[in-house]
Amino acid sequence: MLLSNILQSQTWTNHHSMIAYTGFGTDATAQKIKVFNQDTLIGITKKAGVEHYGFSMFQNGNNTEYVTLLDTPDIIISDVTFLDDTAYFCGKRLTSQNTYIGVIGRFSVRDFVNTTTLNCQITDINNTEHLIGLVAFYKPSSNLVHLIAIGNDNILSSNPGRIVYIDFQNNSNSISSYLVFFTQQLTIGKEIMQDICLSNHYISVVSLVYPSNTYIIRTFERSNPNTMLSSNVFAFSNNVYFNVASDPFMFPIHITSFAGDKLAICLSATDGQNFFTMVNFGSSNSPNIAYTQTIPHNDKAN
Repeated sequence: MLLSNILQSQTWTNHHSMIAYTGFGTDATAQKIKVFNQDTLIGITKKAGVEHYGFSMFQNGNNTEYVTLLDTPDIIISDVTFLDDTAYFCGKRLTSQNTYIGVIGRFSVRDFVNTTTLNCQITDINNTEHLIGLVAFYKPSSNLVHLIAIGNDNILSSNPGRIVYIDFQNNSNSISSYLVFFTQQLTIGKEIMQDICLSNHYISVVSLVYPSNTYIIRTFERSNPNTMLSSNVFAFSNNVYFNVASDPFMFPIHITSFAGDKLAICLSATDGQNFFTMVNFGSSNSPNIAYTQTIPHNDKAN
């Protein structure tokens, strides 16, 4: 998230608030920030004024910002996650045909501070256009790293959503294999992927059914991530309902896990006159919402 030119982003770890500020003499701005270890933040960085992406590292209590950009400006980074000392990221790359293809990359966090250019391994993922979120975890009793990434192709198509299953050998320099799942055309609208999260036993993916007052949560088991356990549809027709715009990404839906396999789904809502942040609470692989909270405010929630 990008809050202002002064306060870029804020997150919490171990009951401490950590704030990443702009600059320290650089012209990069933080786009999204994730916690790495207990006192370190690594953020997706965009060079001011141009489409050139990289990463920034901030340490709590340290007034030094380490910024390293990709050695090519044709890749847009959308999300990053960490597993041990490795950072995995996803996004899209502009090809020589002036079209986009989804990409998965990784680099060693240990080498991050000591280099001026990132030594990244980046792989094109065929049959994808833009990968927007990912999670990473080890296959049980194995050094095989599972990645699940989500993304969208042309939203004008009947089935733009994509879910990608990726296997890495942890000691290898290449992806072992990957499989791209195409979402099916729905009678009530198009399924647009929004966010993904990892809990103790499950992977949960939230998507918007566009244009409608409906979202879908797909659940996968960590021990067998290539098989979907459930696909639950949630629709609202009461006094407070989703904000829907012609741009399906104007009011994004976010999902996170907490307390084991419980979920919180955050979205923008309205009663027709006022705007709210709506948070729905439930459990992974459950077709029910346990309870809902709405937080009123005076401007749009994103």
